[in-house]
Amino acid sequence: MKLSIFHKWLVYGVLALVFNTGIFHYLSESAGFPSFGERAASYEWEHLLLSAHGVGAMLYLLVLGSLFPVHIKKSWHVGRNLWSGSLLLALNAVLVITAAILYYGSVDGVRPLADQIHFWAGVLFPLVVVGHVTLGRRQKQSLE
Repeated sequence: MKLSIFHKWLVYGVLALVFNTGIFHYLSESAGFPSFGERAASYEWEHLLLSAHGVGAMLYLLVLGSLFPVHIKKSWHVGRNLWSGSLLLALNAVLVITAAILYYGSVDGVRPLADQIHFWAGVLFPLVVVGHVTLGRRQKQSLE
């Protein structure tokens, strides 16, 4: 079911915030920039970046919740875009669970695994969103 223009751009905007802050954090770590505790300025930058990522993720959960009553429920009942939509919901679950482990978890060995799973699910997520939107548009055109 098609979203309003406002709703669509709200989803895309919040996703862009979460994706870009997550990718930038990962790239800054992999490029060898100093991380927490090594320099006060780097700590403030990383703290700001991860805070923006966390706030964006919370906003995204609100946006995701707003999709359930209309978009997800109606699409599920008419049987449209079920595979890509189900994959998006599964990726959301993986991202939420791994985020909780990264934020609250401290068990040795679990955190690095959760970090890798969270990163790759996050990288895959926009690709699945694009696929979901493309498939939805094709299905709509074939029905017209």
